[in-house]
Amino acid sequence: MKFLKKFWPESEFLSNVLKLFSSTVAAGIINAIALWGIQQLYPPGVYGDYQLILSVVMILGMIASFKYELAIVLPEDAADKDTLVVISFLILCLFTVFSSIVIFIFGEQALGWITPARDATDFQRLKDYLFLIPLGIFFTGLLQVCRYILIRHKAFGELAKNKVYQVSAQHSVALGWGFYKSSFEGIFSGYIVGTMVTAWLVLKKRFFTLQHFSKENIRKLLRTYKKFPIYNTPSVFLNNFSMYLPIFMVSSFFDKTLLGIYAIANQYAVMPINLVGTSVSQVYYQAAAELYNNDAKSLMGIYLQTIKKLALIGLAPILAIAIFAPGLSKIFFTAEWADVGIYMQILSLGIYFRFLNIPIGTTFSIINKQEIALYLIIFSLTIRYGAMYLFRHDIIEMLWGLSISTAVFYASYNFMVYWYIRKAVREQEQAEAGS
Repeated sequence: MKFLKKFWPESEFLSNVLKLFSSTVAAGIINAIALWGIQQLYPPGVYGDYQLILSVVMILGMIASFKYELAIVLPEDAADKDTLVVISFLILCLFTVFSSIVIFIFGEQALGWITPARDATDFQRLKDYLFLIPLGIFFTGLLQVCRYILIRHKAFGELAKNKVYQVSAQHSVALGWGFYKSSFEGIFSGYIVGTMVTAWLVLKKRFFTLQHFSKENIRKLLRTYKKFPIYNTPSVFLNNFSMYLPIFMVSSFFDKTLLGIYAIANQYAVMPINLVGTSVSQVYYQAAAELYNNDAKSLMGIYLQTIKKLALIGLAPILAIAIFAPGLSKIFFTAEWADVGIYMQILSLGIYFRFLNIPIGTTFSIINKQEIALYLIIFSLTIRYGAMYLFRHDIIEMLWGLSISTAVFYASYNFMVYWYIRKAVREQEQAEAGS
């Protein structure tokens, strides 16, 4: 944590980042050890099945409240913030019911689109897991709402501890089940238990009240923050679809073993950068929103400071992955997982640029330009799909196409964030000069 203090001066921002960073380090260590245990207990094919189903859960679960949870931190009035919690939860419940109906009717057909490389036995097994998707969607969405409740109250200490509790509960179940039987149910049950425990720890604290709840206020807030479902929801959906697109592409053109190896490689590769990136992101959103309400120039200041520092901080872990991952994976992993290091090495380029974008990705929401983020995500999906499809005949070539296209997208996204903040600053200066 001392190295972070060299980059940021002492401030509430740094204090909150350090709270999250310490827990992210602890959670990262637990996750790294647990993933090593998982590859000892589970074959790559089982982990590949899990990642395929989890990808669907994450894509839909992250938009299950139509992103109204993002708005929880924005109003100044406490009653409005509490009402947004209720709105988010009600939409989550409706979305879960709707997704259950859609999966029941169209689930098998959709599964056929994303798993054409699977044989009949694999397809039947995955079809039997479809009923678990709505359960995963609900708890994933609930966890998102709970996290923004904590961010709203600047309860970053609680948010930090909950990260550790989540990964501990998740992997305890997965590893314990793995000793008994190496099956999909064990890993997926771990994910559900981890999200349930974390959400319960937040809800039992009663950080919000229904005292000022009213239908009139709901209607007012639905109108006030209508850009979140209109722009943020499709933007997040497409962003997550773009992020999990490699899972579907590998599943479509290669077997489940290569899918499992890719999934583990990707998780290990993003682990070092997530130690800082995720922690900074959650604090950045709250701090930047607060600053922007007062002064657009302050938003430019925190944006530039964040990008410059992260560009330096991220170099060391990414270079370490690129140089040492192939050799280390042969030492620590079993033979069937040995290619994990090579995959990590290839993915490191795109992951570095993604790291720089993690904290500032919510800036378009803060400046009320969500539509720009949506257009950029469409661009991301296009180039990532195009690159992977072009090199679909070889897994290594496909991963290089993925890594390079990812780097191009996140560099473009970062530039556009800077351009629109600068535009907001100019508009503020013109308004001040006019008055």
